[in-house]
Amino acid sequence: MSQAARSHSHTSEVAGGEEVAASGQGVAGAQLAVTLAGAVGKTTFLTYFIVSTAPVAAVVSGLVTVTGVVGGPLNYILTETVSAGGWIQHPFRPPLPATAANTDITVTLAAIGGGAASAIVLTGWQA
Repeated sequence: MSQAARSHSHTSEVAGGEEVAASGQGVAGAQLAVTLAGAVGKTTFLTYFIVSTAPVAAVVSGLVTVTGVVGGPLNYILTETVSAGGWIQHPFRPPLPATAANTDITVTLAAIGGGAASAIVLTGWQA
């Protein structure tokens, strides 16, 4: 896990918790989904996510959805710009639990027509 991702993880908040992380890269305009996999007998918590994209030829927007969490699904709009691409980062304090033990938490960037290459990083813990 990168130092940047590690600095946003809050595993010290739970005794006996185990840090988990996942990341993925997507091609221009395609959907990308990244999952913190559930574990038998444990609840997964989301502590932080980042969704980023490269700059695009013309401004476009798309949906980012967090599923498998209490209170979810959670929806965010990502806008990709010509000069900077797109960026959403979200820490959860306190960490956001999955809806049940052994439940995956997934962050999905929907396919965006005219969108750029993308990446998603998730950090969390399981206890």
